[in-house]
Amino acid sequence: MKRRTIGMMLSLFLSTGMALAASAADASQPFTFRNGATFGMTKEEVLATEGNPEIDADEAGEEEMNGRKIGFLEIEDVTFEGMEADAEYAFVDDSMTFCGYELDLETDEEYQKVVDALSAQFGPAQEGDAERLNRLMEILTGQTGYYETLIRDGKSNSWSTDTLFIILYDTDGDQELAYFDEPGILAMETETAAPETEG
Repeated sequence: MKRRTIGMMLSLFLSTGMALAASAADASQPFTFRNGATFGMTKEEVLATEGNPEIDADEAGEEEMNGRKIGFLEIEDVTFEGMEADAEYAFVDDSMTFCGYELDLETDEEYQKVVDALSAQFGPAQEGDAERLNRLMEILTGQTGYYETLIRDGKSNSWSTDTLFIILYDTDGDQELAYFDEPGILAMETETAAPETEG
């Protein structure tokens, strides 16, 4: 399987200059990823949901971006909709903020199977929302043009709820499915933009 972990995606983003295990699409229910992992969990808590597997150095790490510590974790050899995948988690200041799967889709039919599964849960697929992805990644990393840098001419689809932004993309045989805690990430922008007051 070609490897492009969330951590590697973030590294690529910096060097170039510049989530279907959900329990419910109902906005009143918190998003739940694999094995009960939810946004806001620490890396240690997520590892516990995965059964505390042994993790190699290249499957976990941390980088400083835009004044925040962004960590990543990869759990290899899982399945998604019966297909081979790696589960990926990303943490901002040790709080899970987005997660997803690195997929190994061989055909357009397999890609469509993922689209159909997500559409059954989150509603009709839209064309990948470049503006939305760019805004979220700019808040997280301080860099712009993420969608264009990573996805370029590949195909992509997206879904959203009141609490989630989901994007699936396929670029030159690399497929990623990511679930973002959009309200949590947008709150980071507000925190960063809030002026400090003197006491």
